[in-house]
Amino acid sequence: MKAFWEIFRLEWRAATRSKALPATAVASLAWMICAPWVLVGDGFEFSVRYTLGIVFAVLLIALSASAAGSVAKERAGKRLQLTLARPVRSFTVALGRMAAFASMGSAVLAACAAVLWMRTPSRSCHHVIAPDMEPAEAVVDRAFAKYMAESQAFRESVERDGEGPYRRYLATHLGLVEDFQRIGPGSSTNWTFSAGSVSAGVPLGAEIRFMGMFGLHNDVRGVLRLGPLESAVDADSQRVLRIPLGTPASPAGADGKIRLEFANAGADALMVSPRRDVRLLADAGPFGMNLFRAWLQLSALLAFVVSLGVFLGSFLGRSVAVFTMMSFLFIMTLSPELMDEYPDPTGQDALDRICTRISELSASAASPFSSYRPIGLLVEDHCVEWPSTFRAVSVNAVLIPLLLSLLSGAAMRRTGAQD
Repeated sequence: MKAFWEIFRLEWRAATRSKALPATAVASLAWMICAPWVLVGDGFEFSVRYTLGIVFAVLLIALSASAAGSVAKERAGKRLQLTLARPVRSFTVALGRMAAFASMGSAVLAACAAVLWMRTPSRSCHHVIAPDMEPAEAVVDRAFAKYMAESQAFRESVERDGEGPYRRYLATHLGLVEDFQRIGPGSSTNWTFSAGSVSAGVPLGAEIRFMGMFGLHNDVRGVLRLGPLESAVDADSQRVLRIPLGTPASPAGADGKIRLEFANAGADALMVSPRRDVRLLADAGPFGMNLFRAWLQLSALLAFVVSLGVFLGSFLGRSVAVFTMMSFLFIMTLSPELMDEYPDPTGQDALDRICTRISELSASAASPFSSYRPIGLLVEDHCVEWPSTFRAVSVNAVLIPLLLSLLSGAAMRRTGAQD
């Protein structure tokens, strides 16, 4: 443990003496303070995405490149072998470097988050609760059976390619196969929610996106009700509406369910996809605590990327390690968008199916990188939940760095023996 802290301290001292860490911190804080006046834009979304979001993206790139390049540089200059010649295990060297680089980024990010918190007016975040719906697997099974019964071409494709690609395609495009709810003029509809996720005495609201028939922009007029609470709705379709409802004494009915009802008082029919476009919002506390949880998740993601950089630098040359790290970030960022544009599985040959599967796995692994999910939740005033925060910290900041430090130590010993 003493050797770990010594390596940790030496990395911090080197970063401070080289002016790299102070310069990064000063530039980041200056951007957080000056960006609202330099850039043209307003609103809370702008102040989060283009201040804290940009700082995080820059830290992600800079620290991953520094971690990959510094280890590779020391190994090429034979200085790493001098460190390993002492009674210090290579695992400790790798883990100490990972912890040092990750803590540098986390400290800068914490200072920037503090600036955002001081500049943000009083606001709260919300637990986001989806309506009770039929399981997605059942929807996919029903759609698959329907296509098998009605389409000869679909049956032939399934016989040729197997069910797997088509079921995965249907699962990722539920909005195309699930029936929309149509709310005609003068009619109403309701959605039920589990009461177990809502506490009594908590302010509630709704987040809904209505659509006009055939994708047209129609006026949305009506009344949204939840028990004794109701709120008038007067807006346009095709955009997300956030509607406060109030604080019910007991949100659930006699059956233990929360019912949210919308009565269409307009002249146009409206469409809505409950699985995708209807959410119940429950107050989850102040913005500051939500920002703290987001900072924990972003710091964990930094720790993961830095650990990967140290691992690459332990056996690759400096330029190759940095290039590989940048390519990884680039591919992981673009992968979900590329997956959205990838053709459907109909008529694919074996190579196409392999590429589709690789793209799906890449998109799944890339989701934290591509969306910076905590930033998106902050922008939408959605709660960064504690369970997801715990998973992010335990996996990205603990388990993966420990595993990569073991692999990095083995690579350092191997390359050291070869040199």
